Amino acid sequence: MIQRQELSSDQLHIYSFELLQGRFLRIDFHSSNLDLLVSMDKPDGKESMEWSVPKRITTPVALAIDVKGTYKLNVRGIEKTETSGTYRIEIKALRPFVAQDQKQIAACMTFMT
Repeated sequence: MIQRQELSSDQLHIYSFELLQGRFLRIDFHSSNLDLLVSMDKPDGKESMEWSVPKRITTPVALAIDVKGTYKLNVRGIEKTETSGTYRIEIKALRPFVAQDQKQIAACMTFMT
């Protein structure tokens, strides 16, 4: 799935996903000219993680899904001035988790910090 959207600095976009326990999810984010703040909420409503997506840089995120249910992906612009831009979300992988996926998760976490 590839999703392209226009977003202004004061907007919030929410995407819902039904995910199964024991799955591996890899998503790439890219924003053309707007810094983004992205977060993922678990089915219980608690935020599981949050990360920044700098403009003009593709940011990979990899997760092991530990609870079955509806996850919410929240995307918002964080520019201080009123502006708008486009962003792209691409699901690169959604499959059963295997042990080697832990390396990809660790690499993405290093990229995000």
